[in-house]
Amino acid sequence: MNPPRNPTKNSDKALSIRVENDQLVISVGVEVLAYALQNGPDEFGATILDAHKFAEDVASALENDSSDGDTALQKLLDNAAQNAVENGSRHVRLDGDPEPSVYPPERS
Repeated sequence: MNPPRNPTKNSDKALSIRVENDQLVISVGVEVLAYALQNGPDEFGATILDAHKFAEDVASALENDSSDGDTALQKLLDNAAQNAVENGSRHVRLDGDPEPSVYPPERS
């Protein structure tokens, strides 16, 4: 499968993560998703026959609860939030931090 070549088509748009209209928006074209999975560094082990239908299956899998009650998407967002804090986000106050007189507090 060749990489998508027409980024003006929604199905060929690259991964995009942004805050827009008070929403965290994560999007990727279905053809780009299929191409990335089949040609990425990790062995996918399958051939995607219908990128649109497969993307619907992936969306469903992201919403389904796992055995621990969390969805894959919840785990992804929890991980990303933890990484943001650990990498010095200045837009949170950690439990135990003193109430700053000027927000955000300085961290060492």
